[in-house]
Amino acid sequence: MNKPKPPFPFTLPNSPGAIPVTRAILVSIVGEAVAKSGEERGDFETFGPWGIPLRYTAHAVSAVWADGPVSRSVTRYTFHGKRTAHGPKSEGYHLECRVSIGGKKRSGFTSSVMFEVSDPLPGEPKLVQIAVIHVRAK
Repeated sequence: MNKPKPPFPFTLPNSPGAIPVTRAILVSIVGEAVAKSGEERGDFETFGPWGIPLRYTAHAVSAVWADGPVSRSVTRYTFHGKRTAHGPKSEGYHLECRVSIGGKKRSGFTSSVMFEVSDPLPGEPKLVQIAVIHVRAK
């Protein structure tokens, strides 16, 4: 089944914990299979017996930060579609990499984003987690 594609970039407001979305918006971003399974992992390609990272593909997101009373926090996320990270370097529990957004190579790192689905179908999870590449603004 083909998933409807949202016009990228696609911006969603953030909230504490998980990003609230409707099922239709979630399916347009990640597809029907992910909405049913509740998880999407990034595609990882390694080389050799030591697992040297070559490529990592996941959804690229950039964040808009705002000053808060104690620290800075994300006010909204912009989704740029699936991207492949170039030159990934293992930094322990995440990868540092370069990602092309709008024809420019930007620095990024791997992470995940959780969605809270307001209207899941019976038997589908209310929380859906996807792998992302956080793209730094500058």
